Amino acid sequence: KESQLIEYVCKPWVVAGSITELSGKIKLAGKTTFVTNLCSAVTKGEAFLGHLTAQRPVIYMTEQPKPSFREALRRARLTEQKNFYAVFHNETRENSWSELVDKVVDKAIELNALIVVDTLPQFASIKGDGENNTGEALSAMEPLQVASSKGLGVIVIRHERKSGGDLGDSARGSSAF
Repeated sequence: KESQLIEYVCKPWVVAGSITELSGKIKLAGKTTFVTNLCSAVTKGEAFLGHLTAQRPVIYMTEQPKPSFREALRRARLTEQKNFYAVFHNETRENSWSELVDKVVDKAIELNALIVVDTLPQFASIKGDGENNTGEALSAMEPLQVASSKGLGVIVIRHERKSGGDLGDSARGSSAF
């Protein structure tokens, strides 16, 4: 009955109409590797780690430069995928966070695409201790909440704080995220 009520993009991790947060240590946890492989399965409608996916396009917003991201895509078998769209942070600086998300959401609605933001603080231009500010966190999340309210699946990637923490508490910054 659960599957009748919930539309999974990638069971059990990503639900259409919801935001999934993934956090882990910088350069150690394999966040991008995990998510690009998940995206590869979603774009092809293949199982991911033994779980079903719903085939759909992916719009992946990345802070990485093209050369290093191309390597991640190669490892995930995404370099030839026609329904995978990369948005590079260094090519979007002329847009505010809300303007950029509006454009991405419009395209995602048109395509019924999964949206990935890797990493949220980078794209939302949160500087210094701003991640700890509830107001900045809420402002960063608001356009993504709009996207999920339109039925889109959204994955948000953030870095773990230096002290780590329990599952659900380890990500850097405000609990408002």
